[in-house]
Amino acid sequence: MKDKFSYLKEKEIENKLLCHKIDIPIYKCAVKIIFDKQAKQLEKEWRGTISGFGGLTRDFLKESGIVLISFPNKKPKTEDVVHEFYHAVDLIMNYIGHKNSSSSDEPSAYLIGYLIKEFKKIKP
Repeated sequence: MKDKFSYLKEKEIENKLLCHKIDIPIYKCAVKIIFDKQAKQLEKEWRGTISGFGGLTRDFLKESGIVLISFPNKKPKTEDVVHEFYHAVDLIMNYIGHKNSSSSDEPSAYLIGYLIKEFKKIKP
């Protein structure tokens, strides 16, 4: 689903970027994904650059129930997508208070599969 990600560019200036949203109703949160030029714009304003990264994941779960992932390319590499989804799953599991172990890793495994399935539907 297409959505917007809002952030403060400066103290009083709000900026909105087009993003894709993967809702995760069971955990009452979502992953928002920004690609290409929009990701580069965001990273330039926040970090100064995104060079050297296949993607970046940020935690806004406590503030707004969102994990934000930015990919500097329109079609990120599979390994970069899985890498960032791993971070997103880890953040979400911490957010809901779930501790992974060898006997309780199904929620994480399910969630990463769900994110990948939903990501395949996105047309950046």
